[in-house]
Amino acid sequence: MNFRHLIAAATLGICASAFAQAPAPMAATGMTKAAAKADYKAAKKSADATLKDAKKACGTMKGTENSACKKDAEAAHKNAAADAKANYKKAQADLKERKQ
Repeated sequence: MNFRHLIAAATLGICASAFAQAPAPMAATGMTKAAAKADYKAAKKSADATLKDAKKACGTMKGTENSACKKDAEAAHKNAAADAKANYKKAQADLKERKQ
């Protein structure tokens, strides 16, 4: 493994760990609808920024390494966006349940 691979692996590892951090359950925190939406927007913004940084790190690579790096970054972004959406929908359901 050369130096570029090592840097790319470290960058993607850091990005993945940032995506893996899950927020506290919404019902347990007494979150409001506005706060849930703000958390969702912040999570999406964070995922977008991490994607941008990961793609920038892929820029030092050439050919198939570059393509694979970008695909990994896109996949991590897609998962982070899906997690953000799922957390938001869960928060909405929890809020609706608490109203009843």
